Amino acid sequence: AVDPASRRASLVTDRNSHYGAYAHCSDSRLTVSNSLLEMVRTLGGAQLSNYGVYQLFTLKVNLDPHCVLEGVRVTGPGEIHTYGLRTQRVETYYRPVQFDADVLRTPAECVAALDESLDKVCRKRASGPGVPALMLSGGIDSAALLVYLSKIGAGEVHTFTYAMQGFPDHELAE
Repeated sequence: AVDPASRRASLVTDRNSHYGAYAHCSDSRLTVSNSLLEMVRTLGGAQLSNYGVYQLFTLKVNLDPHCVLEGVRVTGPGEIHTYGLRTQRVETYYRPVQFDADVLRTPAECVAALDESLDKVCRKRASGPGVPALMLSGGIDSAALLVYLSKIGAGEVHTFTYAMQGFPDHELAE
């Protein structure tokens, strides 16, 4: 939203999206784009941000609001960025739910937690109307799901495989 009278602009991001907008404010000009490449083209001589590059190389991702370009901010989910002539303000109208993860101290606890989770998911998916269907790839993960479906007594389970000539998936899944 742009308010020409007060010379302010606000960017509001969707609370459910992980895609943000890139914003750069200098002097009396606000540049906004959803493409980093477009931002580089628009800004012309964009400088790399040391901190942004450090994050990218160490974490393989930039943490909001940082960007690899100096002076460019990234909007996060559920944020309102307001830019004025000499001010920049960020407000948050939504914060994603933070889950407290259980600390599993032994391999046996990890296996038990995984077993419980898979059991719960398979029961939920098999509880609906119709016959459950499962794609078998020949790998251990799809075979494990089939074991869980049979363990919970899902009854009949339709299985299918998609195979291309020259690949062993079909033989392994049979």
